[in-house]
Parts: sequence; structure tokens; C-alpha cells
Amino acid sequence: MHASNTKVLIDEKAKSKQINATSKLGAQQMVHWFVASSYASSSFTEERVKNSVALLHRVPSARNAVLHRFTMLYEEAIRASLDQMEFPATAIGLSSEMTSSLELVTTTLFDLLNENGEAWASILCSWSVESLGQISSCYKQRQVIPPPTNLSRLLSFWLNLVPMRMLLDVYRTSLNILIQCNVASCLDSLLSASSNHSPYFDWVVADIGNAFPNAVIERVLNTGFSKFCKLRWTSISITPSSSITMNESEQSILTSVIRILEHLATFHQTQICEKMLEMFKTPPADKSTGQIKIVFFLMRVFSASIQLLHATTNLFVNEINATTLNQLHKQFKRLSKGPEEMESLCSLVVHLVCQSSTGSYSLVNLMIAAASHDSQKIGGLEKSVKDIFSNILPSILKDLQHLALSKQSEDKETNNVFFELSNNYPNLCKDIITTSSDERKKWLHSVLLSVCLNHHASHVLSHLLIESTTAAHLEIFLKLFNDVKPFVPELTEKIVIRSFTAIKQMPGEKSLRLLINLYHLTSQTGSGLVSDNFVTRMTHCLCIVLDELVSMLGHLSSSQQIAFNAVQLLYIILSSVSSYKIKLDMRLMPLTQTLVFYFYKLLHTGHVNNDQAMQCCQRTLVQLSQTPELFAVVCRFVLEASVSQENSILFGRRVESNFSENESHSSQDLCTDHHVSLLSMHRKLSAQTISRRCSSVAGFVPISIETGMVGSGPKQKKKCPISKVAQTSNNESLSLLLYRCCCKTTSGTDISHFSIPDVAQAFDAEKLSVLSTSLLSAIMASSPYLATAITLDGEPEWPSNQVKKFTIERDLKVFHFMDEHPFAWQLLSLVAHNYRSLWNLSPILRSCISVLIFHFEASRYNEPPSETSLHYQVALQVIQIARKGQLIPPPLCFVNELFHIVTEYEINVLMVVVWNFIKDYPPPLEGENNEVPVTRNFEAEGINLQPYLATIHTILHANIDKLGHMFSRFTMQS
Repeated sequence: MHASNTKVLIDEKAKSKQINATSKLGAQQMVHWFVASSYASSSFTEERVKNSVALLHRVPSARNAVLHRFTMLYEEAIRASLDQMEFPATAIGLSSEMTSSLELVTTTLFDLLNENGEAWASILCSWSVESLGQISSCYKQRQVIPPPTNLSRLLSFWLNLVPMRMLLDVYRTSLNILIQCNVASCLDSLLSASSNHSPYFDWVVADIGNAFPNAVIERVLNTGFSKFCKLRWTSISITPSSSITMNESEQSILTSVIRILEHLATFHQTQICEKMLEMFKTPPADKSTGQIKIVFFLMRVFSASIQLLHATTNLFVNEINATTLNQLHKQFKRLSKGPEEMESLCSLVVHLVCQSSTGSYSLVNLMIAAASHDSQKIGGLEKSVKDIFSNILPSILKDLQHLALSKQSEDKETNNVFFELSNNYPNLCKDIITTSSDERKKWLHSVLLSVCLNHHASHVLSHLLIESTTAAHLEIFLKLFNDVKPFVPELTEKIVIRSFTAIKQMPGEKSLRLLINLYHLTSQTGSGLVSDNFVTRMTHCLCIVLDELVSMLGHLSSSQQIAFNAVQLLYIILSSVSSYKIKLDMRLMPLTQTLVFYFYKLLHTGHVNNDQAMQCCQRTLVQLSQTPELFAVVCRFVLEASVSQENSILFGRRVESNFSENESHSSQDLCTDHHVSLLSMHRKLSAQTISRRCSSVAGFVPISIETGMVGSGPKQKKKCPISKVAQTSNNESLSLLLYRCCCKTTSGTDISHFSIPDVAQAFDAEKLSVLSTSLLSAIMASSPYLATAITLDGEPEWPSNQVKKFTIERDLKVFHFMDEHPFAWQLLSLVAHNYRSLWNLSPILRSCISVLIFHFEASRYNEPPSETSLHYQVALQVIQIARKGQLIPPPLCFVNELFHIVTEYEINVLMVVVWNFIKDYPPPLEGENNEVPVTRNFEAEGINLQPYLATIHTILHANIDKLGHMFSRFTMQS
């Protein structure tokens, strides 16, 4: 491409002058003059150059001498150019005469090629390429010339020198003519010059190779392979030009081939890979051993050139199958010189695998498949071939591990064997989990160990942890973890963090697997590969992701299985790690809120107390309530949520039921029709009456109808939307939860097998006090009416029974609340173990007793009440709680034993007796020396029970036929 530019510089008049000058001399005179000018000073005058040109035309036998003189001319011109670049102040550079001489010589050479290219191309090609090599080596020490390692700068530098560019254009033109008919001769001269003048001649090879890539690549490979075979084995003659000189050795041949190919690989890597693959597929000459020799040659090339190895690994791996390996093994046995040859081959394979990059995963996977006799991946291998791979693979894996350890302190590289192995660690993990071959598992374990040691331990182990679905899979994880742990600090923390980071982008199934596996690892100690130290470490590391566990538990989209396993892990953390390390003071509120949310979510989905999920949730909440301070938070969240609109229906709150459009009503009862309005009917009748009467007469309008209090249709009946069985189960679950939280000895125990005795010693008095306060607050928060009732009527002193007539409406609100929330009675029974705590809830008991008194007072039935009636059941519960809470002493506390026998009015009398006693003798809240007594001592208080017992005796006398046997029960023992 520079030839046309060079020709532009040549004056057309030079050619005519040359012809005129040469015509005056004979051939013999020209030779004498040429020889004489060689010994004269300033031999490169324009006249002598013209004579040389004329001699080249007239005397063919003198062409080598003339061409040598031309080489010296170019060399001198380049020296002058370099001098001017290095010493611009003193050097004059190219003279006009030197420039004219160069133009004349270059023009002459181009003319020869144009006139008779087939004859002169070979001659000028060999001369020009040797001249280029000679000049490049001659000036290698000049400071202005870039080093040969920077090929792009070196190439640019020489192309910017006019004399060198002229000479290169002559070579290109010759090569362009010759490449069409005699590729071997022109490329052999190029390779020969490269071998003699390397590395200073590499820029020429790079330039020519870019112009004729396919031809140069093919010739370089074939020539190199031919010489390689001649040195190592018997002669394989591809071309006559593949002769070996005395200075050439196997290493020098490989070095020459590699140097040229690496230069060309920058822009022609695809062509190089294709030519190498073509050599492998169609080996030359000797069919019996040709392919194995090609393999040896290419392996040696790859071992010395990492660049070519990385470029071709994938191509060759894709071409290797069982048939190819069996065939190569047969050819190798024909060439093998003994065990040393096999050992050398194995070492070379190990070296190549460890130096590979792109395609390393496919290469290692292929070798593992061959060594582990995997018929699915590479079936049909001969046993001897499998044995070879089985012998090579341990060395490869050992070297990979050593290489990984040596690179641990270095930065992560992107051009080594671990790059693709690390990118494919999910496939390796899947392979080791799914394979049924123990031998294959062993190899894959070693590969994964190498990947872990090369900065990817947390990636690999977290992926295994997420993907494991059986105990056998976890054993694989633990074995790999135990091998990696000594080399990677803080490995457990990295695995946990990486795992929870990864599952954010994964489906819920992956999250569930991770939680199950973590629970399995942290709940089993001293078995197999799980050590106590590992469990402790893993449990402490879970504190790092405690917020993520809470988020998974509280997320609405989380499945029940995910939530259940998250709660199990939270329990393990709370029961094994100190509150300080968990930072419970900062996490208590969101943690408690989430657990309470999950508890009610279980109730809404139909879980009962014996369900595993419910017991796990309760166990975690109990563990969180170990101190009264922590229990106060848990209790507040639980009780406030229990009285909310959406949760209170779980326990029996009744709501208005909407009649469906298809619901049938009795046509005989007009009031059952939704559209019947007494107000409208009354106004219609009133209008008819007034029209018949005098206008001064006004019709009577009931106030209750006009104000809308009645008459707007049938009363809407309220009903709880869930079944009685579910209500009972839900109340039991909530009550048992708080019972267990208040118990002294439920920490770290299996609550499913732990029975709670109904004695005061089993419960924490401080927690009972907290429970009473929280229950009262929850009742107040449930409704403004209840808040008003407790606020206005919440004084500790009980008023006279007659005063309760003015608070009956508010008392009814409290009574209905207790009816719709049966768990409140059970909590009152629990609080009654501490009479001081029960006294805090006395407004609740007072309202209930007040309603009972009014109810039974209004009854005039001379029969005992129905034992299934609400008021009867409440009356029994009130007396039992007052008895347990030591608000009433024996024998007054036995009055509930009479309720099923006496009339309702007599029950009213008995309830009034109880009211009056509690009003007259409230429990002491302080003892001597300001000490609060644990239990109440009625005898020490000097209480006179005779006035109260007298009323009871009156009822006994009235029912002597039925209650005579119980008289002693209500008599004071002296």
C-alpha cells in the first residue's frame, strides 16, 4: 500500500538519464567500474548508483553483487535518518544525492517487477526480506528505536522512515506477485529471516502477516510442525523447505512459531485457531501416528504460549470425544519410548490445564468425566484411557489447590484457570449434588476446594447451602466447609451474609431451603461433621441476619413454611446468644411486633395449640419474655392485638351479619322485611287520621319512633363469624401463651411436654403485675365506652351497692367485653395468683358483679338458674377468681357451691354479700415496715365474718331440705 506513495516521489526524468548513461559503457567496463567503486570513498554517489542499476540490467550474473550494493545503500540511508533523529543539531540527514539514488534504485526494482514479475519476484523477495532483517538487527542498539517488546511502536517507527518504507514496499510487491504461484519460497524466506534476526525482525513479520494472514499462518504452522517432527521422531517431509539448520533446536523452532503467531493473534486470532483445528482434524502424511504428533506439537506450542492456549481451549475441547481419545491412545503407544514419555505427557497436560483460562471449566469437566467413567458425558472410553485420566487428575487438582493458595494474597485475576471455574461454580455445585458416583464426587470436591481457596469460598458454600435438599447434600457442604475453614478467616460470617444476600433475587423455594438447612445445622450437635463449635459459631453469625429473618417472617408474601422456619431460627438465636450480642434493646420492638403478627396469622389460618407452628411461635415469644421488662413489651403487643377489630373476632366478638339477597323471610311477620319502617307507616296513618279530623287536632307521634331509636326495621342480630370450636381453640392458645410467659421455668424447655401447675409458686409475681396492667390497658384501648367505664369507675374502693345503679350502662359494656373475649377470664384467673395484681383489675370484677346483681335481682323465678346460661357461668367464674385472688375468705368463698340449688334472687343476695365484704375489707397493699405480704392473712386483719355468714345461713334455712348437709361448710371453725 506504500508502493504507490513511493513511486510518486520518483522523478520520471531519472529513467531517461539512466538509459543515456549506461548506453555509453560496455558490459566489461561496467563490471570494472562497479568493482573499483567498491574500494573508493563516498561509494554511494549518484553516478555510481546509476552504474549499478545499469549493471543490473546488462549483466544478470552480477545481480547478487548489485543487490548487495543496494542493501548497503538502504542501510546507509537509514543510518543517516537515524543520526538526524538522534543528533538533529549536527547530523544533516539524507542528502539530495542520497535521496535521488534511493528513488532511482526503488524505481528500477519496481520496473523489473512490472516487466518480468515471475522471474524477479523470487529474487527480490529473498533479497529484500534478508535486507530488512539485516538492517533491523544492525541498528538494534540505537536509542531512538523502540524496544522489540513494543511491537506496535516499533512497526510505526520503521514505517515512518522513508528508506525503510521503500525497501518494505519492494518486498510487499514481490510477495504479492509470488504469493499467487509460489507461496512456500516467499514465506520460507520470511521465516528464515525471522529466525536469524529475531526479535528485531518481528515487526516485518507482523506487517506481512497482517497483509497475508491465512498464507502466513498456514505456512508457519506446517513448517514448524515438520521441523518439530524431524527433530523428535522420524522425518515427515511436508515441503522441501522444511530443512533444519545447525542452530535450530526443538525449542528454537517452537519459539519462532509462537512469536509469529502471537504477533498475528492480535488481529487474526480466529484464523489461527481455525488453522490449528484443521491440522488436528486432518493430520498430514503419516496416518498411523500423524494425529498424535500434531497433538504433541500443539501442546508444546500451547505450553509456551498462554495466549494461544486461552484462544483455542474451547475449540479443542468441543472436538474431543471417546473415539478421538481412543485413537490418540493407540497412536501414542506406537510412538511411546517408555514410561518416561508417558510421565512427560502427563506433566504437560497438568501444566496446560493449570494455565488455561477460557474453556477451563469444559476442560476440567471433560477430564473428570473421563476419570470417573461417566458414560453419559463421555461413553465408550477404553479402560486404559480412563486409567490415564485417573492418574493425571490428582496431579491437576493438587496443582490447582497449590495455585489457588499461592494467589490468595493477590488481587483477583480475570485471565487464569480459576476465572471460568469460578464463573461456573453453580454448575459444579449442582453436579456434586446430583451425581451418584462417589468417585466423581471426590473429584468435584477437589475442584470446588480449589475454587473456594481462590477468593470464592463464600460464593460456593452459600450456593451449596441454598441448593441442598437432603442430609447427604449437607454433608457435602460440611466436608467442603471443614476443608476450607483453615484457610479463609471469618468463613461462617461470609457464608451467612452471602446466602441471605443471594436469596433476595431468588424464588421463595430457595429461601425455604436455606432456612431449613440453617436450622438443621444449628439444631444438631455432636453428630457426624457438625461440631459444637460450628453450631455455636453459626448461631452467633445468624445474629448478623436477624433483621432479614424478621423481615421474612413479617412479609405478607412469605409462605407458612418460610415463616415457620424463620421462627425456629429466631428461637435458636434467642435461646443461645446473649441479649447484648443480639442488641435486643434496639430490635425488641420490631421483633416482638413481627412475632405477634405471626401468632395471629396462625390463628387466622386455623392453627390450634398443638400444631408445631403454633408451639414454635409460642416457644419463641416465651423465650423473648424472660425478664419482666421484656415481658411487658410482649404482653402489651399480644393483648392490644387481641382486642383489635380484625383479631377480636377470633375469640368470639360478635359483628352484625348482613342478610343475603336470597335469604328468605317469613311473609307473615312484616317486621322481618328489611324495607318495613314503623316511622313511615306511622306518618301515613297519622296523615289519614288528620284528614278526617279537624285540622287543629294533632296526631300522637311516639318519641322513640321519631328519634329513630326504634322502628327502622328488625333488629340486626350480631354473630361471631367463626365456629365455637375455633373460638375455644383460639382462646386456649392465647391464654396458654401468656401462662407460659408468666411461668418461672419455661426458658429453654419443650413447652409441648411441660405442664404448668396452677399454684402461685409457678409464676413470676412481677410478670403477673405486668400482665394485670397490660390487660387493663388493652380493655381500655378496645373501646371508648370501656375506657370511660374504667376511668370513671376505676377507684380501688368499692362503693355502696346502690351506687351501681348509675353506672349500669358502662358495667354492661365491660360485661359484654368479657363475654366476647373469654381469654380475659382465664387471664384474670392467672393474675389471681397475686392478690395485689388482681386488685388492679378490680374494676373489671366490680362491673361484672354489678351486672350479675341487677340481673338476678330482676328475676322472680322460684327455680335454680340454668347451668348453661351466661350469667350463671359468669357468677361461678367471678367467685372462683375472687377466692383464688384472696379477695374473700373461707367460708364466704364457697357460696358458688350453692348457685345450682338456690333461686336466682337468692344468688343476687349472695352476690350482694360478696360485694359488701370486698367493699368493707379490701386487700392490704402494704404490711408492717412497708413490706408487701406475699399472701393475705385474714385472721391477722381481724375480720368479723358473722354479719356476712348470717345472710348465708338465712338462705340455708330457707332451703333446709336441699342445703341442710352444707350448713357446716359455712360455719366458722373455732
